[in-house]
Amino acid sequence: LTLRMLAMSLVIFAFARPVISETATESEPGLSSVIAFVDNSASMVIREDESSALDRAIAFCSSIPARFGEKGWFRLNENSTSSGKTWTSASGFRDQAMGIHKAPSAKNLRMVLQQSYRQFSRKSADGPKHLYILSDFQTGFITDEAAVDFDSSVTHHFVRFGHGEVPNIWIDSAWINPGNDDANPRTSISFRIQSSGLKTKKPCRVKLFEGSSLQGGISTEAGSGMPVIASLSLNPSNKNSRFLRLEVDDAAFPSDNAFYILLRGREKLRVLCLSQKENPVFRKLFSSSPLVTAEYSSFQNPDYSALEESDLLILDKPTSLSEALKEKINQQLSAGKGVCLIPEYNNLNSQLKDGFLPMAGLQFNVSKPERGSIALPDPSNSFFQAAIREPGRNPVLPESESRMDISGNGQPLLFFESGKPFLSRIQSGPGSFYLFTGDPTDTRYNFHRHPLMLASFFRMARLSKKENAAKLYESRNQDRIYLRADSLKIMNEASLELRSGKKTVLAGAGNSGREKFANADFSQLEEGFWEVHQDGRLIDAFAVNRPSGESRTEFLNGVELTERLPKKNWLRFEEITAEAAMEHLKAGIKPEMELWKICLILAFILLAMEGLLLRKMRGTKISGI
Repeated sequence: LTLRMLAMSLVIFAFARPVISETATESEPGLSSVIAFVDNSASMVIREDESSALDRAIAFCSSIPARFGEKGWFRLNENSTSSGKTWTSASGFRDQAMGIHKAPSAKNLRMVLQQSYRQFSRKSADGPKHLYILSDFQTGFITDEAAVDFDSSVTHHFVRFGHGEVPNIWIDSAWINPGNDDANPRTSISFRIQSSGLKTKKPCRVKLFEGSSLQGGISTEAGSGMPVIASLSLNPSNKNSRFLRLEVDDAAFPSDNAFYILLRGREKLRVLCLSQKENPVFRKLFSSSPLVTAEYSSFQNPDYSALEESDLLILDKPTSLSEALKEKINQQLSAGKGVCLIPEYNNLNSQLKDGFLPMAGLQFNVSKPERGSIALPDPSNSFFQAAIREPGRNPVLPESESRMDISGNGQPLLFFESGKPFLSRIQSGPGSFYLFTGDPTDTRYNFHRHPLMLASFFRMARLSKKENAAKLYESRNQDRIYLRADSLKIMNEASLELRSGKKTVLAGAGNSGREKFANADFSQLEEGFWEVHQDGRLIDAFAVNRPSGESRTEFLNGVELTERLPKKNWLRFEEITAEAAMEHLKAGIKPEMELWKICLILAFILLAMEGLLLRKMRGTKISGI
């Protein structure tokens, strides 16, 4: 009976998870300054049984003041730079630790050390300095470790919080498979599926949403560390901006299952028309096209800001140009933009002497006005590709008149039926110079009303526009977001507001050449769609996703961690396993030997002894009979 009671007591004692340990202490002479960095990135929030690594880190954090006899100055740092925490007492430190939540970004070791050393230097205290780094030490946490210069006056405590096996599947990039230019701009979206922690291939399903509407889905297999590329068709839409979301079915690590994509329509083409007086033909022509934004100015007082922003500059029958305007035109051509000249034919010879026409290699002379029909461009003419429809059986030909003869190195784009060029392109460095031999806006003829008129100027502007590859998403490791809004409407002196739901982040407006960008601490932007506002106006939007390195469930073990860091006596290491009891962490008890396994073994031994004793007692009674 005694053996049985002892065995049952040991079983009960084992469930209490007893340990043989002493409370850790770091008490030293003088008032200590203690900083604790708690890694609250997404990987620390992975749930394992009843708790996460972040829960255990917060519990451990609560025990730090006890190591210093509850005396000293304490400061809590985390991945969020705008946490607003400062030096405080032991009780204030514990209160701050209880308010830690998952951060949208992750710092690396160099950033943690730089921030902590700066805070120590601003703290006027002569006592010992301690820095606790509480993390699961994802493989990307320690980068360029050879260049890390540790301050020997600070005692560094690296406390590693281990994980069990955590497989993860995520999407790290997406791109558009373009169709045939403007006629069929987008057909499908491709994306790359990454995985880590998988020992074998795992079935994976990806769904595409636009808002709450399901656009499509695909089933595939995620490989063990090998990327998988898949595609989904896009439903046609006339929206200028489309907010799409790819979702992966991955219950083990759900924080990065969504991948956000913003599809933008083409930017409007910007055209600036300089003339002696406003030409009503251009005003009517460009007002009929939703793809073109036109502005108008005079040769005497040109709008230089609009000129720099324009994709196509139209010089409508100039008589003379200032030196400043000539320089701007040359800059326009040097930047790869387009310049279109409609000559003042009565004053053409003086214009040639003026030296602003880049017509090297051309021969031309003013001729008698000659009226004629203009032939429609051949379907194989790449200049007009996707700009005009296929003509019918009896198409109406545009008419105009020729006022000059040209020949030489120019590339004719439109011809009269007689074979004389009507519109030619001359390459001027990276830019293009377009020259009409007649006035396309002459209202005596029908060219200005013909679809070929708008198609010609549209293609001039389209081929002059220098578009960067449109990014479908942004990442928080950037320092700026380039804006596709009308840059003339973005004022540098006014601040920007980045909004996502109820969250607002202030940003500044900057410019890099002709491109405008928002400048802020983008590490604080959570995943999702963000709008850019200025003075209450919505001017742009963008999508933010997690850097792919944060999704990798690959962590340094204790041996790898010590090997990555120098062996110095001011660098100390602790290991907190996934099975560590929360009560022990909060009490500051560092388990040196877990007794629950020993208790269970002793209980089984006692029960076995009881069985042997009973057997022996039965044998004694039988022999006595």
